Amino acid sequence: MNRHTFNYLESITYAYHDTKRQIKEIEEELLYESKWSDVKAGKVSVKEKVDTTAVKAAALVEDRRLKRLREQVDAVDRAYNSLIPEKQELVKLYYWDDPAPRPMGYYAEKLSLSVRTAYRWRREYIYRLAKELGEI
Repeated sequence: MNRHTFNYLESITYAYHDTKRQIKEIEEELLYESKWSDVKAGKVSVKEKVDTTAVKAAALVEDRRLKRLREQVDAVDRAYNSLIPEKQELVKLYYWDDPAPRPMGYYAEKLSLSVRTAYRWRREYIYRLAKELGEI
């Protein structure tokens, strides 16, 4: 795997929680948008019979942004959940818990690992994520 792909997959992991929040915002935007109004303006207002629930459901399913973001979140979930708890803890600490990035040695020491093992576990997680997203 080339470095650019590796960095891209890491960026997806770093943004995991933001992506989940963005999904909720897009869903709310699609559900509560004013364009679903069933009253058509004109000389005489006429209420048009439109199944707004079906229209909203279709919008949620067909929105390309939403689909792409959900695929990323699902892939991160599957890759993360396929790891043993010790490796999950490294991923959680390295990508999500620490607001300021630190050297891998810091996390290795915190988890009583060698630095080399910590790098190997991180690479294993990224490869699993790549497989989930079809990057390799």
